[in-house]
Amino acid sequence: SIAKVLIASDDKVTVKNLKASLDKLDFSFCGSVNNRTEAIKLTKDLKPDIILIETRLNDFEDGIETARYLSDKYRIPHVFLSSSQDEETIERSKTTHPYGFLLKPVNVRDLNSCLKTALFRYQAEQQLKESEEKYIRLSELLKAQKEEYRLIFESMPVMVLVKDCIGNIIRVNRLAADF
Repeated sequence: SIAKVLIASDDKVTVKNLKASLDKLDFSFCGSVNNRTEAIKLTKDLKPDIILIETRLNDFEDGIETARYLSDKYRIPHVFLSSSQDEETIERSKTTHPYGFLLKPVNVRDLNSCLKTALFRYQAEQQLKESEEKYIRLSELLKAQKEEYRLIFESMPVMVLVKDCIGNIIRVNRLAADF
């Protein structure tokens, strides 16, 4: 399958339809939950690749805050599901940096493109983060090596003069400077 998908919704019809759509699209449905506690537990246990989550999980719990928690704690991308597109909900959902927003009822084509795009974006971000971390490590290594070479240059027991291509002296070690 392309990816494991967890559904967080208290709407049984939505869950049933999404599961059927995921099966058609070759995504792996790894479970469904209808509240924050179950969402946290299954996310921890199943490690889904992406979460489809209602903006309102039930009458008492906020799906947006649940998505924020799951994203911060487990670094798993999420796509919001909603039956309304009121501006306040959309603005609040944007603060969690979602990877998509689908209006219900969700059709197969929209689900497919949204999930594939979300997963592509997430993978690209992960690769960028790895590249940045690698760059930082290499930069620190280069800085340490530069300092090591400077110490070697300065402590050489012979006079050293470094000239540029036209013969200007651009660097001398301590022994040469004292001469």
